[in-house]
Amino acid sequence: MSLLLIFIIISGLIYIVSEYVRAPKIKYFFKPLTTVLVIILAFQQVNDWNNTYAYLVIIGLLFSLIGDVFLMLPKDKFLHGLTTFLIAHLFFIVAIFTGLNSVNELVALIPIGLYTLLFLWKVLPKAKENKLAVIIYSLILMVFFWQASLYFYYFATLAALNVFLGALFFVISDSLLAYSRFVKQSVYSVALIHISYWAALTYIALSI
Repeated sequence: MSLLLIFIIISGLIYIVSEYVRAPKIKYFFKPLTTVLVIILAFQQVNDWNNTYAYLVIIGLLFSLIGDVFLMLPKDKFLHGLTTFLIAHLFFIVAIFTGLNSVNELVALIPIGLYTLLFLWKVLPKAKENKLAVIIYSLILMVFFWQASLYFYYFATLAALNVFLGALFFVISDSLLAYSRFVKQSVYSVALIHISYWAALTYIALSI
């Protein structure tokens, strides 16, 4: 394991602990720092700056950083954060699409679509004025995971596995975040959401 990966893990754990002990100054520093470290990791992965995939992934990671800032502000900026993460996912989708020759494999959409419907059935009744935003975001996330699944199916390389795992952990993180916000919060929510979130970003960074 590289030193930078160790720093990412330590920084993320400090942030999670700061949430539980209610230390806002530490929280406001280490949450963006952890994502910045992931972005640095992404830059380290780049061997060819003519690689469109690398540019798109890094831009997506930068939008994720902006989303982090919105979601940790004292004043509720949930929709702002949701929008920036949606944009991040769009960049990830386009990045994967650059490596795919075909997106005609619709079979993979069946389990993904069923999960999305089950998720929306559980969350939407509680989402109130955020219903439309949650639907749009869920559909974009579904497409992202579908594309990542196809990418791994077609290429079966380490990079393809990393992007698949990144998308999978994003589904887990965002599902937990929505459930925690709209349905029921658990004492473990903060830890589970952020561990899966930074795992998602790290795997995506390693896919470059």
